[in-house]
Amino acid sequence: QREQLLALVAELEDEQQELLALRFAAGLTYAEIGETVGKSEAACKMAIRRLLKELHTFWEERHDRYTNRGSDYGMATAVSPPVVLFLSCCSSAF
Repeated sequence: QREQLLALVAELEDEQQELLALRFAAGLTYAEIGETVGKSEAACKMAIRRLLKELHTFWEERHDRYTNRGSDYGMATAVSPPVVLFLSCCSSAF
């Protein structure tokens, strides 16, 4: 699963990867990310939320395609599996 998630992240644009790396690998706040990339805190927060949603959507599409299953992960839907996996491996991914 880790490799599949890293492959999804690799498909993102460089700027998107940078946002994820700054937030999750470097542990910066949204304000710090904004200062780093020259955007507002709100813009960074929204961009990262959209990226996580996009990763979740891509993950479900690929998961469904490879397993012929729906999105029944046996987990609460509030935290998606790709987000949990991403957070658990991001420090070594970048």
